[in-house]
Amino acid sequence: MVQEILELAQHKNHFLEKFFNLNHDEIKFLENSQLDGLDAFHSAREKLLVIIQEVDEKIGARLHRDLQISADARETLKISLRRKDHLVREILRQDLTILSLVQKAKDQVIKDLTEVKKSRQTIGKYRGRLDHLGLDEEI
Repeated sequence: MVQEILELAQHKNHFLEKFFNLNHDEIKFLENSQLDGLDAFHSAREKLLVIIQEVDEKIGARLHRDLQISADARETLKISLRRKDHLVREILRQDLTILSLVQKAKDQVIKDLTEVKKSRQTIGKYRGRLDHLGLDEEI
């Protein structure tokens, strides 16, 4: 039973590492203003979160029993938990970076759309002046 818990803890860390690597790769794309993979990124994250939750449930089911844990197993579990805590902190840091990069991209899109709108208004005014002057040329 203890061995199963240790294996599940390592299994969870494995998927947390995958999650971390997925974030890491997406940050590189976002830093280069490559936004076209956001839907796939989100989907992959959700799938990993489901797997991690399932592993957590399996660990929880096994922990509710009275367990006699040897000193070696306890130390192995502590190491695994420290690794998990480290990964979770890094993932949270990455998530803040991802949110910041997405917000920056969103702000740029809004700025670009505003500039396009202003340009269209300027062209419309210019065309209006040409029409007013009786010029039929297309711009």
